[in-house]
Amino acid sequence: MQVNFRPNIAAIVGQITAGCLARIQQLRFLERFQTWSRQQIFSTLAGPIQSRNQGLPEGQTSLSPISSIARTDTALSACRASSGKVLAVPQQSQDCRQTQTSETKDLGLRCAAAEENVAQGLASIGRRVPVINSIRLRHYLESSAKHLSDDQRDAVQLMVNSPISILTGAPGTGKTATIKALLDVFEQSGSRVRLAAPTGRAAQRLREVTGHPAQTIHRMLGEAGQKTHSSLDEVIPLADVIIVDEASMVDLFLMERLIKICSPSMKLILVGDVNQLPSIGIGQVLFDLIESGVIPVAELQRNFRQAGGSQIVIAAETIKEGRIPNPPAPGETKSDCYFIEAENESEIERLIISAVTRSLPARCGADPYRDIQVLTPKHKGLLGTVSLNKQIQLALHKSGVEPSSATHAFLPGDRVLNTKNDYQLNVFNGQCGWIQKATSNSVTVKFEAEEIEYSRFLLRHLVHGYAMSIHRSQGSEYPFVIIPIHESQYPMLNRELLYTALTRGQKMVVLIGSRDALEMAVTNSVKHKQQTELKEKLIKTMPSRLRASAA
Repeated sequence: MQVNFRPNIAAIVGQITAGCLARIQQLRFLERFQTWSRQQIFSTLAGPIQSRNQGLPEGQTSLSPISSIARTDTALSACRASSGKVLAVPQQSQDCRQTQTSETKDLGLRCAAAEENVAQGLASIGRRVPVINSIRLRHYLESSAKHLSDDQRDAVQLMVNSPISILTGAPGTGKTATIKALLDVFEQSGSRVRLAAPTGRAAQRLREVTGHPAQTIHRMLGEAGQKTHSSLDEVIPLADVIIVDEASMVDLFLMERLIKICSPSMKLILVGDVNQLPSIGIGQVLFDLIESGVIPVAELQRNFRQAGGSQIVIAAETIKEGRIPNPPAPGETKSDCYFIEAENESEIERLIISAVTRSLPARCGADPYRDIQVLTPKHKGLLGTVSLNKQIQLALHKSGVEPSSATHAFLPGDRVLNTKNDYQLNVFNGQCGWIQKATSNSVTVKFEAEEIEYSRFLLRHLVHGYAMSIHRSQGSEYPFVIIPIHESQYPMLNRELLYTALTRGQKMVVLIGSRDALEMAVTNSVKHKQQTELKEKLIKTMPSRLRASAA
């Protein structure tokens, strides 16, 4: 009897084939799911680090360490739940979480230690500072404060005898004049004063307006050796008084280093406007110091830079309060602040170039090379500094004059910015000058005080300066300011950025762009967003003697 195995074999082969295909499909599905899951995990886990790393150079705030850890744990839990029994969380994500958590905890510990050091250090500053009696102080003020307003005079009296104090106020309210009066009083009393600022340009400007030597905080720290005080330091301190201008730009770690060089026999005076851009680094130190209520604060309110009814001042106050300003359009009424509406980037660019090269020179007599400054949030893009500088240079040099060499793009008359502190040449980051002479091997730049020759090697420290980032402009003033504002600048657009740009203008400010972008900037405030503990630590640490004077 013959048995036919062919149908059985065919059925078995068919079953095996179907099983293999099903297994292959399952494996492909698992592989795709694993890839997708890993991407989702890494994308989510990268958020806290990226938000901090990308945010710092843009001047944005960062997530607190606690928020970062919580966000990481939430992401991992969600990914584990979605994978279920099909796929375990990849080992790589576990490693990523451990690295992320470790890095975040390290940063959190460093911030907590720095805040504690700042609070403890401030509490010890000026404990042995001699007080200038009221009769002698009144005598000093007779010669030093003749032209001061009542609130400026009150500010001087408060700060002269306070171990640590803060002078604040909007641009144009007379902070510089108050500093000069303080310098006169301290000089008459025989006190040695050091002036410092966070950036080279801010230090240079402080030196120019006060006539007193000034330096960057970093350079002062270098001279002090960045050491804690020895017994000799206690006898001969670095100075009797340290005055720091543009203090809103000082981050937590720089403040920690500054406090370390201040002894109990020194006074510390911080000067700044918390409504301007916060520090690029971690923390909101000046804001926390003021909000703590335990440090004496003198706030100047009267504006001396613009006349009463100035639309620049009105717009700045409106923005500071979180309301949308409504400057007139050119031709509607006479004003020192205008808004020109334009919806797309190319139209905004065209209007900017027209304003720089034709409108403002013709109507206001502004010199396009010296008087007009374009301030923009970004470097890249159609409305960034790089593109705008190129287009403005081309428009100003209509004759078709080409750069003398392919090695650089500078022409005689060009407005330029120095981008690096150079103490040998005595030029600083953000300092503005004008090209006097350009050859294939060098250019000669005329700054306010002197002419400096840049060799081909040093040309990398120069960029065109018709358009500048708003961050770089902080601490400077310009006769005419043009501000492009468009949705493409998000997420850089915020209230503090717009306020800082607007208050750089002395005679006139022109905003060109979209009203939607204007509203976007005003409603997006970065102030209060950083989660810090410095305020609470100051309240617990500062002695009652300062609390009384602050009240």
